[in-house]
Amino acid sequence: MTEELNIMEIADEDLDAMTPDQSAAYSAKLWGAHMQAESEAFGAIEAGAIPVVALGDSWFDYQPAGFDILDFLQRMPEYEIFDHGEAGDTIENMVYGTDYKRSRWRPKRPRLEDALKEVRDSGAKFFLVSGGGNDVAGKELENLLNHAETGRPAIRKGHLDFLVDTVFREAFEALFEKIWNIDPEISIIGHGYGNAIPDGRGVIRVLGFQWIGPWLRPALTKKRILGAVERQQVVTTLIGRLNDLIGELGQKYSNYHAIDARTVIKPSDWENELHLKNSAFRRVAVLFHEKIQAIAAQQKQMS
Repeated sequence: MTEELNIMEIADEDLDAMTPDQSAAYSAKLWGAHMQAESEAFGAIEAGAIPVVALGDSWFDYQPAGFDILDFLQRMPEYEIFDHGEAGDTIENMVYGTDYKRSRWRPKRPRLEDALKEVRDSGAKFFLVSGGGNDVAGKELENLLNHAETGRPAIRKGHLDFLVDTVFREAFEALFEKIWNIDPEISIIGHGYGNAIPDGRGVIRVLGFQWIGPWLRPALTKKRILGAVERQQVVTTLIGRLNDLIGELGQKYSNYHAIDARTVIKPSDWENELHLKNSAFRRVAVLFHEKIQAIAAQQKQMS
């Protein structure tokens, strides 16, 4: 793999065959170039690159295990990406702040505040957000499930309704409000997730030999939802509800644009329970690229 090779031109099979170490090493070269470009950000913006601020979870921050959406967008000359992705983050923590310093029980400020400062400093006209997946994975998933021995439906409908229709909706709308208070014209683009396969796969190697995940099958097994079909039905329902909300918000707000990643994700595209193979993340990145370009073209016609 050479430094000059364009990440957007690598064949799918070669991209997916890269080990975590290889993708991390290659990304380090790309990241070094990106940081140099970011230090010259205002010059790049003046040269025509579109400033974009991004806030999200591991779909924006999957290194060093593999490439993510922003890795591909950062290599497109059309954009200057200001990245605030953090693997494992929840939409609640991004917007309101749930983390704290254990030494003094002092709350940490939400990462949205740093992203908002970036909006002010960069003059960005696009804001990308990736959130909600971690809010229904891991330990959080257990609270959404009934035990099979109770004879009740697998999903606690009341819990799910409240999470999606109240908690998620209010968090996303609070995020929109904070961004549009800075610039009511900025375009926010968000995505739903694909129908993950709850088969117990996690990230095998990250920073040496460390197992991360799985995030879905443990909770399902605890609640004795054991059949592959039943497990998949639960996950598909949860992902469907999140995608429905994101689509509804896209209909409600003219400056919020929803991407349905399910349109380009196949069952064979999953590297583990929560993350896509490199080639599939690239296809989702292209959806973002096409959306940004379509909005920019429309704005140009109206100006």
